[in-house]
Amino acid sequence: MTLASNRVSASPPKPTRGFARGRSRGATGAFAFAPVRASAPAWARLALTAAELLFLLAAVALERQVRGPVVRWLRGAGLGAGLGAWPAYYAALLSVAGAAAYLLWMWAITCLVRMAVCPTGQGAAPAAAPSVDNPAEAHLGEAVLIAIALLIPYALVPARVWIVLSVLLAGVICMFDLRDLGRLLNVPAQELDEHRMASDQAQPLRQLAAEHGLERLNLVVAPPADDGEGQPERLADQPALAQYIPTRGRATFVFTRSLVKLLDAAALRAVFAHELAHWRLGHSRKTILAHMGGRLACVLAVASVLEWMRPAGAATLVPTALLLWALTWTLATLLLRAYMRRQERQAHAWAVQTTGDPGTYVDALERIAGHNGYREPTWLGRLLDESPSPAEVVHMAGK
Repeated sequence: MTLASNRVSASPPKPTRGFARGRSRGATGAFAFAPVRASAPAWARLALTAAELLFLLAAVALERQVRGPVVRWLRGAGLGAGLGAWPAYYAALLSVAGAAAYLLWMWAITCLVRMAVCPTGQGAAPAAAPSVDNPAEAHLGEAVLIAIALLIPYALVPARVWIVLSVLLAGVICMFDLRDLGRLLNVPAQELDEHRMASDQAQPLRQLAAEHGLERLNLVVAPPADDGEGQPERLADQPALAQYIPTRGRATFVFTRSLVKLLDAAALRAVFAHELAHWRLGHSRKTILAHMGGRLACVLAVASVLEWMRPAGAATLVPTALLLWALTWTLATLLLRAYMRRQERQAHAWAVQTTGDPGTYVDALERIAGHNGYREPTWLGRLLDESPSPAEVVHMAGK
């Protein structure tokens, strides 16, 4: 969970929309979480979105061309072997080929975007560069989703069997969210030791945590992502000034160096109270589970509608499946963002009540917002934002 977007740089900060960024990966389109940071240039995110849409359009057109010959070949092979399930074979073949092509296409496009953002030979990639340590892995879950949309309607199995199959395949997708949780739980001790907070700064925060039952915690001051030190530490790879990370054994709270310099001791304690609220209320794990539940619900919804509609042929099936997925995932995203805003409101309320000093808390948030060049978002920005606006927080605090 995070408190505020990190836009710290040597030059004056540019105005930004929104007040906070959550721990979710940056989705660039309706069908994929592209491996770019939230601070990546807008053109980079748009390029990946356009690449995804181009792939989907090309896939639909190409499928129409190859469907006839492939189906005739599979029908002959299936009948020759005494089997009549050629539609299922076609669906499986189409799913595997589509997933492989999707991975290769997005890997190539992501590499091109990375080269454009950070040309070879110009030193370490800036914070705005796409994070493409393993772009194929980042897109694998979405490739499986497309495979599901193509496979389920063709599978010649009883209704109960394909429902179970949908759940199992959706579970594979959810494993990617569990992988994210495992990545957070297993933070190397070396990363913590390199940037531990000074004892005089940490003492008031440890005392506040102890008052609420948290004795074992890590307080880390990480350098900002764009301070000229190259790629950000893994602990601070999210563009946030402060964040809580649910590491195994000890709760870890990460603050950027710029935040520690910006706030005095009382304000830093207020910000820590907000992150402590996320630990106290179990928000990180609940958010991971909400992501998983949303994906599972979307897969089951698309599979159920397609089973009920029975589209006539792949030419109708493919765009229908993609449209249904876009609609269901858009709805799930809006519900998830509303749930995350509710979590942030809970954290704000808990922090104000715990510190007992609404004035200091509001002042800290306003200083952070001013530091980030905050600008009131549009109605769409408010709908998609993961945090309430500063005005709402001020009203909530009774100021």
